[in-house]
Amino acid sequence: RNIHHLPEPKPQTEQNTLIITLAMGKQATHSPLLSRLHRSLRVPGNFHGYFAVLTDAAPDVIYSSPLFLHDDEKFVILPIKEDDKVKNRDIHPELGMKYFKTLIWEYVLDHRILGQTVEYVTYLDLDIVVGMELTPYFEELSERRHLQHREQLEKLRQKQQQQQ
Repeated sequence: RNIHHLPEPKPQTEQNTLIITLAMGKQATHSPLLSRLHRSLRVPGNFHGYFAVLTDAAPDVIYSSPLFLHDDEKFVILPIKEDDKVKNRDIHPELGMKYFKTLIWEYVLDHRILGQTVEYVTYLDLDIVVGMELTPYFEELSERRHLQHREQLEKLRQKQQQQQ
């Protein structure tokens, strides 16, 4: 493999990052947890990128919370498809709700906007509250990816030298 074909990872920013959570069943969708996570991302987290919820709830249930930020254009509801509910129930019952976490990228890539803009996905459990700005977190992840990239390049260089 030619070392010139290993592209440098792009920096993670709020423009290319989706934060996603999973809200299933009445306990999750009828509680203030989603609104609390949403608000904490926007205010102390200062995150203005896309935030999505993968859910079995109808949109009106999600939007019915009085705490919900209704004017957020970058909030996306990803409804779980019936086929996936059936697969979860009939084929993967041992996984329970965790099965849907394995499908997150499929739902992101299928979405008309997210599939075009998202390069990084950060999953947060529904009961998380963000307490500080997320930009330093993204910068740290980007730096780690950059270091890993350099290490991979060095390993490839060494391997190519050994083969010559």
